[in-house]
Amino acid sequence: MDIGIVSIFPSLFDYEFLAVGILRIGLGLLVLSVGSRMLTWAKTPQSDARLLGGSASIVGLALAVGIYTQIAAILAGIIWGIIAFHAPRKTEAPINIRVMYAFLALVSLLLVFFGPGAFAIDLPF
Repeated sequence: MDIGIVSIFPSLFDYEFLAVGILRIGLGLLVLSVGSRMLTWAKTPQSDARLLGGSASIVGLALAVGIYTQIAAILAGIIWGIIAFHAPRKTEAPINIRVMYAFLALVSLLLVFFGPGAFAIDLPF
């Protein structure tokens, strides 16, 4: 006899495909926003921040549109990991900023297994 916890809203499981698509679009726009800010923050044209910002902008655009979602999700996880490792240690930055970036890396890597979701060009069918 299987006794488990009953879901409060089981009818919401019907929208799982839509929820993954919204998560992918939101994460893509966030990566695109951070990438574009890194492009403007870079002091020199040959800066590593400019390279990371350009690649983050491309990856964020790919995630938001839904092109090559699994590759873009892996690259977004790597980008968030790099940002988490090199997060600023300034006093105006929140204390747990590294944890947030690590969490965003985890969410990005979960999209590899969830797939693109709704509103994507590379549908899993």
